[in-house]
Formats: sequence, structure tokens, C-alpha cells
Amino acid sequence: YTERIAAVRVTDSVAGLDENDFNQAFPAGEIAEALGSAKSQNICLLGALVEALKLPDFDWEGLISAMVPPKTVEMNLAAFRKGREQAQ
Repeated sequence: YTERIAAVRVTDSVAGLDENDFNQAFPAGEIAEALGSAKSQNICLLGALVEALKLPDFDWEGLISAMVPPKTVEMNLAAFRKGREQAQ
């Protein structure tokens, strides 16, 4: 249920953005590479979206920890946090 609410809020938030908002570049690849792996850029973008779209409180870090391979948890959490930080 919580996931459906979050999805609706994301959809509503994105619908209110104009085309210029989508044209702003976010250096997720650079951030991920600086943290140790370009593969974590998607998690970096997730962090940025959570922050930029003011998504509801949710255990995002718990979700990430449960979904990524165990050996990549810390790197992905760092990418998520850095994405949120950069989006502020």
C-alpha cells in the first residue's frame, strides 16, 4: 500500500514539472564513479529523486540494502546519500 501511495505522489510530482526541469543534468555517473563504481549511478539518481520530489518518508536505505547484492550495500548506500545531498 505504501509503495502505491509513493508511486502516485511521484506521478503527481512529475506531472507538475515543465520541460526545462527535465533538461537539468545531474552528474550521477560522476558521483558513482567517485564512490567506486559507475554501476551505482541508478541508486544515486534514486537518492536525488527522493530529495527533489520530496517523496514521503520511507525506509529507502532498508529497501536498497535488501535489494542489492550484499557486497555492494555500503557503496550503494553511499551513492543514495550522496544523490540526496547533491539534490538539496
